[in-house]
Amino acid sequence: MNFDDEQIIIGMSRKHGLGNRLHCLESAYGYAKLTGRKFYFVWDKDDECNIDFEEGFNLPDPDMQISLDDLELLLDDKYAERMQVFSGLRYIYLNRLGSSSNLRNKSSVIFEQFVRRGGGADVSHLKQDQEEDIIIYDGYKELKYIDLELFFKLLKPNGELMDQIKRYKDDNGIDKSVIGAAIRGTDWKDRSDRRYTSSIEEQKKEIELIIESDKNKRIFLTSDEPELEEEFRATFPNNVFFRSKDESVSKINAESGKWDLNIMRDKTSVKEAIVDMYLMAYTDFKIWHQMSSFGRISDRLSQWNIDCLKENDA
Repeated sequence: MNFDDEQIIIGMSRKHGLGNRLHCLESAYGYAKLTGRKFYFVWDKDDECNIDFEEGFNLPDPDMQISLDDLELLLDDKYAERMQVFSGLRYIYLNRLGSSSNLRNKSSVIFEQFVRRGGGADVSHLKQDQEEDIIIYDGYKELKYIDLELFFKLLKPNGELMDQIKRYKDDNGIDKSVIGAAIRGTDWKDRSDRRYTSSIEEQKKEIELIIESDKNKRIFLTSDEPELEEEFRATFPNNVFFRSKDESVSKINAESGKWDLNIMRDKTSVKEAIVDMYLMAYTDFKIWHQMSSFGRISDRLSQWNIDCLKENDA
């Protein structure tokens, strides 16, 4: 891998779950398009998202993805002087690469304000050429003032998952007449968390209001906890439906009741989440908690009318 004579940004998608990883990539790609840089990314699986990128997704240019071995080149002094790292957790990616002593930590006030969800940064500043030729974005929050839709116009689930999405969509009449709902359990430590209880109750009230307005309204629901799917279907048996899954999120320590630092998402459960996320794009997605990265992405896919089954424009 040769980064000579290029201005690039690398999205370091290697922490947290599926939604946060996609936030990293959509932000880095959008920033690349805004500033005329070339986009690369690293996808490093772990317990919270234990799937290789190509097992879940396709991109039109496979060369966008680079390995951690490729990234080691950036520790060479030749590249270090040209590099800036933007992250809430600076240098976290070096845990696998060694010392950060070769990296020059230059100031980045404008971009750091930008990463902090805007912070008053004027997007026009970002269009100016940066001193650094190589930028690493190691954040997991979506950046403001960037066209995040661009990445999802390129990104596709892989062929296996596309077949599942099309089959379920067609067989169950998933369209904008259906309300989409994402009820996430792993966003909270456990059910003793008052935010968990209040969130679930608020989402039930939202469904009640929808049904009061239209008693026949269909609500397609997804959750990372099968118990929640069953609970909502039992509460609204004539309206709520969900897709049966081969595997859901589990706990590393099954004896612990907590999700906090105890999440295991194996390959199958991540694939199930990808299918449900892209199905939500076809619904009128309305019900989700603001803390949920899965919900945020599903909401945007629905608003943008992202159709993963449609061929990309040439």
